[in-house]
Amino acid sequence: VAACARYAEGAVQRAEAGEDEPQRAAVEYTKLFVGPPSPAAAPWETMYRGKNVTVGFGQATFEMRELLREAGLEVRNVNNQYEDHLGIELLYLSSLCARADADAADAPVPESVADFIEKHPLSWVDAFRARIAEAAPDGYFVSLAGLARALLAWHAEALRV
Repeated sequence: VAACARYAEGAVQRAEAGEDEPQRAAVEYTKLFVGPPSPAAAPWETMYRGKNVTVGFGQATFEMRELLREAGLEVRNVNNQYEDHLGIELLYLSSLCARADADAADAPVPESVADFIEKHPLSWVDAFRARIAEAAPDGYFVSLAGLARALLAWHAEALRV
């Protein structure tokens, strides 16, 4: 949170100096997560499961596809994101939490939610953040990824208590 606040303070100063902060963030986003030629920090779990992985469709994609199917969810989008995209993993986590709060008969138990957090987003968010830090050390997304990591770790631990 402190790193995000420091970035925000710097953004205010840059904006006052005439810099276009939304454009700066958009350019950083494109460099990190889109490319060209390829993303500097690929947002897919598969890319962090092994050494020198260059293909963004692997075992993690199949695992997430199955988890989504079991939850009655399906990825249908025009940009054809793989199911192990960080944003999709976080959306799936959100649906798990919503189902747990609903007190439904098929609600996931806290330990299974913690298992998902640890096996999927938390298992690769540090490596993802490292790539972000390498490509844009003073940017917006390195702080945001650090905050996401801290929240994931906190929730996984809290669910195990």
